[in-house]
Amino acid sequence: KFINQVVLFDYIIIILEGGMIMSIRLKKLLALSLSISLAATGIITDVGENSIFVAAASKTTEVKVKKVQITVAQKKTIKAPKSEKKAVWSIVSGQQNISVIKKGKGEIKIKAQKSGSVKLQARQGKKKTIYNITVKKQAPKKSEIKQLTKFYKECFIKSSKEKGNNWYADGDDFLHDKWIEWDDYGYIRGMSLESTDTFTEIDLPRFKKIKYFGSFWGMSKLKKLDLGNNPTLECVFLKNVNVEDDTIFENLKEVNVSKCKNLRVIDIEQAGEKFTELDLSSNDKLNSLGLECLRGLKQLKMPETDNLKELVVKETALESLALEKYTKLDKVCVGGNQFNTLKINMEQKTEKDIENMYLLFDNNLKVEFISSKSGIVPNIKRLDNHNLWAGIVFSNYVVTDYEIPECW
Repeated sequence: KFINQVVLFDYIIIILEGGMIMSIRLKKLLALSLSISLAATGIITDVGENSIFVAAASKTTEVKVKKVQITVAQKKTIKAPKSEKKAVWSIVSGQQNISVIKKGKGEIKIKAQKSGSVKLQARQGKKKTIYNITVKKQAPKKSEIKQLTKFYKECFIKSSKEKGNNWYADGDDFLHDKWIEWDDYGYIRGMSLESTDTFTEIDLPRFKKIKYFGSFWGMSKLKKLDLGNNPTLECVFLKNVNVEDDTIFENLKEVNVSKCKNLRVIDIEQAGEKFTELDLSSNDKLNSLGLECLRGLKQLKMPETDNLKELVVKETALESLALEKYTKLDKVCVGGNQFNTLKINMEQKTEKDIENMYLLFDNNLKVEFISSKSGIVPNIKRLDNHNLWAGIVFSNYVVTDYEIPECW
């Protein structure tokens, strides 16, 4: 059989006729003539008993591509094409999404670890097979659906009926709403509510593996937020990132985070005069706290444990702030409050720790540093009334497509 293109410099044409090997010049001329003829007619033909074989001077590899689907935590055996050659397996990309259980001569057994894509390769001599593997998330767990349905009925649908609108109703496909993030194993990882004037109270049921809860857009009618008894909850945020929108948490009175033993980040801003107290005494793992523009906040109960590293307290009604017990603080921003003195403990810090501290205070605040290392003063920056609202990002808690500042 012929091929429809012959490149003389890349191929050696061997033509056998009656057992005689033709001259190189004749072979080239014949090959060129055949190539032109085939290109003109577009026909591939046989030459009866006379056969023409084309062999590449450089090595070529036959490549096949196959698609495979697998679910997180599922095990699967993938087989290479039948061949006398032993299959040499390799993961080209997506190594983090699967683990290899066992490799054999013609097969490999894998386990899906994370959702995503994987490119797996089996090489058998000059033949190569590429497996494009798609790792899907597990379907939502029945227990999570039950709790979510309860939450949807008692919060969304109830509030919608009270307001006399039909924004939320029975039969809605809320499982796939964009404000819910599911993890790879069918559990809710977090919720980020959109801006709405519907909610007046939110009582979050206990979800098995929820990590974060909050809103970036404000809820002006919200009076109570109860997140208690969610031991896996790590991050709570009530923020208004749309500076052109006046929708804030102006009616908020209460935020409950008791029995959230793994809570480490709280970031609340722009609550009204009705939000007067916040109890964080049971949140022993809290290491980042941001309270900004809470003009009604007069009472703040802090954790007893010494894990706090980042702190922002700006524009509150607090008359005092006791930080002496927190020896790990290294990023602090305080200004616009009702107190004018502050103590920061540096007893356990090294000279390098002190030099790397990030401290930002307003001009009216007198700060006393508790330290046995005389002559070592941290770098302090002052805020005047014009740049008191200047934001400083400390560290980030990544949530889906958002990047939540742990403190500002």
